[in-house]
Amino acid sequence: MTVDLPDQKGRLEILKVHSRNKKLADDVDLQEVAMRTPGFAGANLMNLLNEAAILAGRRGLKVRLLRISAVTRAYALQSGTIEPMPNCDSYAC
Repeated sequence: MTVDLPDQKGRLEILKVHSRNKKLADDVDLQEVAMRTPGFAGANLMNLLNEAAILAGRRGLKVRLLRISAVTRAYALQSGTIEPMPNCDSYAC
């Protein structure tokens, strides 16, 4: 049995579920993230938000707001557009 990848509406719903326990900055539009992630399965979307949360945490903020820049960087890491830098503790890496 095969399960198709979620469409944009499905990805949006998955993102809503996995962002419930995360504080999103005003610049994060889950609709736009869903639109930009065709081919992502539910696990990919969950990992995307978790990676963005890790990146936000590296900034050392007391309130870990997920900003669109963190989501964008996490997407680039997941899609293979950029490679992570070893031993990098800076958000700007």
